[in-house]
Amino acid sequence: MDTAPLDQPRPAEEGIVTTIQTKARDVTEQAQEKAEEVGRKTSLQVRDQVDRRSTDAGEQMSSIAQAMRRSAEELRGQGNETPARFVDQASRKLEIVGAYLTSSDSDTILRDVEDFARRQPAVIAGGAAIVGFALARFLGASSRRRFQRPGSEFERATGLSPLPPARPEAPSSGRWEDQDVLDLRDPAEQVRS
Repeated sequence: MDTAPLDQPRPAEEGIVTTIQTKARDVTEQAQEKAEEVGRKTSLQVRDQVDRRSTDAGEQMSSIAQAMRRSAEELRGQGNETPARFVDQASRKLEIVGAYLTSSDSDTILRDVEDFARRQPAVIAGGAAIVGFALARFLGASSRRRFQRPGSEFERATGLSPLPPARPEAPSSGRWEDQDVLDLRDPAEQVRS
């Protein structure tokens, strides 16, 4: 008969527990290593993409700056000196930004953006708010158009409009009780009437 106290693990159980703990530690370490490897690969891919895209954007900006300079020369040839000066100034700024994007690597660009955000947080917050509002308006407008198209798939399939009817005008008597505001009939009956 085993004389080990009930609250003390037996030697065989201790070996199993140690083995399980060791295996769990090994699996955890392997998972951490894989996660770090994936993180490194993803980081390298993102940096590579930022490098390529910033270089492409810089080259495009430089090309646009050259076209703007030619336009400024044409404006000068037509005797429009003031607009030519503005176009020249804009082309110089665009060329500076293009050269920066072409020559800078992703780390430099990200560091500069972070520094700017620290120095000018209000500009970043304002820009984010403007982008958010514009995106919300775009998405709202596109969803309304999608559901307001006459003869939509929903209307053809059901014979019903996907949008609720407009709120009725106040009756001439001025009393809403005289007006049927809510039609509680079965939708099939609404289509027939």
